[in-house]
Amino acid sequence: MKKMLCRLTAAAVSAVLVSAALPAVPAVPAQAASTLTVGKSGTYKTIGAAVSEAAKLKPSNESGRIIIAIEPGTYREQVIINTPYLTFRNSNPNAGEVLVTWYYGIGYKYYSADSSGYYNASSAASRSAKNIASRWGTSVQLRSGAKYFRAENITFENSFNRYMTNEEIADGVEATGETLTVQRRSGLDVTAKSATERAAAMCVEADYCEFYKCSFLSSQDTLYTANPAYFKECKIQGNTDYIFGSGDVVFDACELCFGGYSDNAVGGYITAARQQTLGYLFWECTVTANPGKKAASGYFGRPWRDTAHVLFYNTKLQNENIITPAGWTCMSGVDPAQATFREYNTKTVSGGNVNTGSRVRGTVLSACNAAREQYFGGWIPYYYKNSGSTVKTGEKLDASTAYYIRNAGSGLYLTANASTGDVTQESKENANFWYLETCADGYYILYADLGGERWYGLECAGEKPDNGTNIGCSDGNANDGQLVKFVRGADGAYEIVTKVSGDQSCAGVSGGSKDAGATVIEWECNGEADQRWILEEKVLPLKGSYIRELYVLDREHAQSWSLYDRPYSGIRMFGDRDVTITALPDALKDSEIIQTACDSKYYDGALAECIPAQPVTLYAAMDDRVSPLPAWLSGWTKTDVEFDNSGDVHFVCYAKDAEAGETVLLGTNGQSANCVNYIAFAVPRTVETTTAIVTETTTSFTETTTTQTVTETTPAGQEILPPLLKGDADLSGITDVSDVVLIARYCAEDGDAVLSDAGKRNADVNQNGAPDMDDAALILRAVAKIEPL
Repeated sequence: MKKMLCRLTAAAVSAVLVSAALPAVPAVPAQAASTLTVGKSGTYKTIGAAVSEAAKLKPSNESGRIIIAIEPGTYREQVIINTPYLTFRNSNPNAGEVLVTWYYGIGYKYYSADSSGYYNASSAASRSAKNIASRWGTSVQLRSGAKYFRAENITFENSFNRYMTNEEIADGVEATGETLTVQRRSGLDVTAKSATERAAAMCVEADYCEFYKCSFLSSQDTLYTANPAYFKECKIQGNTDYIFGSGDVVFDACELCFGGYSDNAVGGYITAARQQTLGYLFWECTVTANPGKKAASGYFGRPWRDTAHVLFYNTKLQNENIITPAGWTCMSGVDPAQATFREYNTKTVSGGNVNTGSRVRGTVLSACNAAREQYFGGWIPYYYKNSGSTVKTGEKLDASTAYYIRNAGSGLYLTANASTGDVTQESKENANFWYLETCADGYYILYADLGGERWYGLECAGEKPDNGTNIGCSDGNANDGQLVKFVRGADGAYEIVTKVSGDQSCAGVSGGSKDAGATVIEWECNGEADQRWILEEKVLPLKGSYIRELYVLDREHAQSWSLYDRPYSGIRMFGDRDVTITALPDALKDSEIIQTACDSKYYDGALAECIPAQPVTLYAAMDDRVSPLPAWLSGWTKTDVEFDNSGDVHFVCYAKDAEAGETVLLGTNGQSANCVNYIAFAVPRTVETTTAIVTETTTSFTETTTTQTVTETTPAGQEILPPLLKGDADLSGITDVSDVVLIARYCAEDGDAVLSDAGKRNADVNQNGAPDMDDAALILRAVAKIEPL
């Protein structure tokens, strides 16, 4: 199971697993087809790329719905969707807005628009011809195949009448002269009435699409509908006909905002409806005006056709004058009285009455039994009964180390019990370490190290999302019930949220108990202290030949520390710099180098703890500009050992003898200005060992034993290898799967996988002179008890 703790070369490890047929290693779940991530840290950098991938997955029903989780940010792209069962989600609404925006407007042509009037990357690149934008230049189009589309916490914008973009100018925007003759250029006030043209933010042309807490922003023709749709708690902003089209559409508790203009206060029209059955229902919506622009009294709407049906039910107005006394007006020769326009129980936001005495005749109802369900026609939108479930953004954690996990409420530690399968909170003395296996989309699997090669994964019982579901541990195959994210709070503690709950529930202590032994359960996230967990990192050692264990305490720069046998001319001194050693004295040639991080010089605590595998002399090579000398070197002896380097820095070497198993502190660099960090060397030390040789002389009467003492000296520079243990590549004292992984990574030339000379000797079980994948396969078969080494 230790292989789950390493960054592996997949092909190499796969080859080993196939050859050895090891059944006991649980598989990590493949990336779920249900979630695709977009953003800087996502799998896809553009929404369009994720939509294209979703199309390949061919979702055909609700169980196959694909979530496209989008990180907050601006996505300037035209998105065309023709795939069913997709959901757009803001992955972290608390962190900011997801803005999907485009700049096409009617009456203008662009290099990037192809002959169909939509964006084409090849056309954008070739810049050979300009074409007129289609479908009101829409930013997002839901074509007929995009049935059951959903979006939550997304802003859809067409910037054409909101601001100029450098991208639009670079795209060669040019007026056709058919409608407007205004030449769009940098500095143009596009929010003026004189610059306004049709520019849609969204075209909904698929059945049963729905939106929750979304915004739609433009000026003219903001939102087009053609089929049954549902909008809940959304904001739609514009001026002229900013909700237009057909279809039976419910707007539930939405804000309808007149965007206004920069130059003139001109009234607008909320709707321009045409062929409909029941039409538009505005249910308890609020009509507002943009305070940053000029707007005059506007209209509920005007008829695009005389078949238009629009009902405003329990509407609240920002003020009584925001809607003209008539309420409705004509369009293209069609009088509002010819359409089915109605309003019922219109009030101001403060609850005041609205004078509707001058409304178009027959449009004001004194009683109304309208219901949203009537408009759905048997379809029940998801958001009608449910709030949006937001995919949360998890923290990226270091999966190369181990952690104690402490509960913020009780101060006790997350602990797995293999015998009962329970996960409880216990004192640190009784707690176990946890390791992370990185999975797709920000999820991890938590594995408890219970010793004796026993690894148990944290999991929600039965893969259930319900409140009170027991969180236990299992050594079975990995599953979705084991996938969790770590969502960091302002206090630095984490929610451990579960995938099976859609990131809506997390691990907490039952009843908020502060007692040892209390069980851990899944519960809807509520921010309480028992749902907050603090990760305490366990430092894992580097292992070498002469240095048994090196614990790097500067965790920020730990990835840049390494151990290397017998440094050579050209070896780098620091893991984060290109400075090299150009010449070594004889005293250091048969050494093991501790390659540090140069940036560890900024760390104000001890940098590392070093435990030799045998008697050694340690050398700390200190930049001679460091002043004053750090106090931890007071027990070290200044030497005349020197080496050359490409940085032309003069290092002074300080020496200290250390015994096998002794812990030696490598302290701070001292934070001296204008200097580099130190490096260190471990050189095998000449030792004297006394061996007792026993000779026995026996007669029939007496027995005499004589002991002879012989002194043997091992000369400096001769490597003292640990006892040979076949397969023990990492020198841990046992042969297990972690040795297989290390060899596989080493053979795949993973720069982080280092084999010491002793490790190479142990790894070369087929005795062909060097570790290879054949050795890895033989060791794995031995670990699986298929055949001995």
